[in-house]
Amino acid sequence: MSSFWTRTSEEIRRHLDASAWTDHFASLRVKRATGGTLVLTTADEMSALLVEKNYRKLVARCAEAVSGRPWHVEIEVDDEGDDGQMSLFGLQPGVSRSTPTTPSTPATVTHAHVAPTPRRTAPVDVRRRAMDCGLSLTWDFGSFVMGDTNEFAASAARAVAEAPGGVYSPLFIYGGVGLGKTHLLNAIGLSVLERTPDARVRYVSAETFVNEFIDSLGSDRGRIDEFRERNRRDVDVLLLDDVQFLSGKERTQIEFFHTFNALHRSGRQIVLTSDRPPAELPHLEERLRSRLTSGLITDIQPPGLETRVAILQKRAEKLGFSVPRDVCTFIAENVRSNVRELHGALLRIGSWAHHRRIPITVDIAREQLGHVVQDQPNELSPRAVLKAVCEHFSVTEKDVLGRKRVATIATPRRVAMYLSRKLTSASYPELGQLFRRDHTTVLAACRRVEDEVEKGSPLAGRMDVIERRLVTR
Repeated sequence: MSSFWTRTSEEIRRHLDASAWTDHFASLRVKRATGGTLVLTTADEMSALLVEKNYRKLVARCAEAVSGRPWHVEIEVDDEGDDGQMSLFGLQPGVSRSTPTTPSTPATVTHAHVAPTPRRTAPVDVRRRAMDCGLSLTWDFGSFVMGDTNEFAASAARAVAEAPGGVYSPLFIYGGVGLGKTHLLNAIGLSVLERTPDARVRYVSAETFVNEFIDSLGSDRGRIDEFRERNRRDVDVLLLDDVQFLSGKERTQIEFFHTFNALHRSGRQIVLTSDRPPAELPHLEERLRSRLTSGLITDIQPPGLETRVAILQKRAEKLGFSVPRDVCTFIAENVRSNVRELHGALLRIGSWAHHRRIPITVDIAREQLGHVVQDQPNELSPRAVLKAVCEHFSVTEKDVLGRKRVATIATPRRVAMYLSRKLTSASYPELGQLFRRDHTTVLAACRRVEDEVEKGSPLAGRMDVIERRLVTR
């Protein structure tokens, strides 16, 4: 077993840079390799999550290359740890992962001024500090409902809050509107301040960052110096919301590029949110895009039914509404887009019943959400988009899903990929499976079509026809 894992490890290292290997694989150990199942274990829960999410297939391929047989790979967490005192994510507060520690090796502190320590001031001071930092006092980890579609992002956020400035800087969280990205930003800031009340936390939206930068420009040199002092030297944890707002703003991108470098070089924490991953952000300098992809990237997807019910139950408790589970289930089945709309639906129903002093029932919920229930559209599928595109271009699905690269087939294929991504909730990997291509091929196709649309290509008109047909069907 030892020889097998040694050779497999060497094969894996050929596909990774040195930092990825050190951060995520150096602590892995073989627990079992029998019956075609390879079980790896680590005391670091975050490394386990990362390997499971991003590298499990790579491990399986490398193990097969070494042994000549397929392997099913499982990653487990060793709860005992090396010293029995591991935190939830395998780190004591303030300890960097960049230098692995053992019981006989002193822990490396990345930056003592941010490392969480026992609270030294009264809770009211923490609340005041949080408000001064622009944080919401209600959006903490305790009020964030975890489910399958946001668990990884929430775990990463907790890891950052426990050990700011470690290997998970920057942390980039992306997802649609109202799914909890800003909530997690706030939770990180609040958690850091609870541990270290004098930590310098700055929460700022990208739009505010842009406006402050513009205001700082001019003949008065002191204003730009003040801006840089506020965002570079006076910050231990920078929380930047809606980074997509930087798209197309060249001077601000240059400024943020240098701000990012200043913070990153000195071991401070950067957390960013966006409505899309860095690779999809348009009109972004490549060097800045490279910086944004240098850390951990994770997404938040719309919550599943069970998570939506749990969100409603927790929100109802906070609002003081008595809402039966069957009512929460009814709302969750009919409001599926995002958490914000769930909250709005609950508030509408709860307020209506409260003012009339009557209990909340499914009938009341149906009455108040009548327009939602009646107008709820059938979710558009990528397969339906593919069919519509093929009909419009008079080509067959077999050809589009095949390997032909002639323009009469390649163009409809790219259009189908682009519209599927735009009109459905399918991810790039899911579209890759449908179109029998790697997800990076789908991404490249979508970006190429997007460029043509921006240039006013005749293709844009044809896509409008297809899109109108799909959304009005």
